[in-house]
Amino acid sequence: MREIKFRAWNVAHKHFIYPEKDIDTDIIMGLNCKVGYFDSGCIDISWWTTDNHENWILQQYTGLKDKNGKEIYEGDIVNEEMWGNQKVIFKYGCFWAFGHTLLHCPPTVVVGNIHENPELLK
Repeated sequence: MREIKFRAWNVAHKHFIYPEKDIDTDIIMGLNCKVGYFDSGCIDISWWTTDNHENWILQQYTGLKDKNGKEIYEGDIVNEEMWGNQKVIFKYGCFWAFGHTLLHCPPTVVVGNIHENPELLK
């Protein structure tokens, strides 16, 4: 079974939060569409930082790694020698790049992502 995890891009501050790498940080998206991150060691709810969902973009881990062992997330830009760079998307219940599901793509390398390196898709 594939590991389910997310990263969150903060639109205003232009940075990612990786809950499993950012020690003691968790991401919550409530039913009210508020997104929050907080120190999971803190019990006091007043320490939560919340924001409207428009300021956050959640991207899911595909469960796959590139040929260098780097995790591939939705929104990553991957490179394949013959086809060049392509954005990883989630569509029809699968992760896709190069017109194929990622499971059927040749070995790729993560070269960036759509937020920090949009120029790689030009």
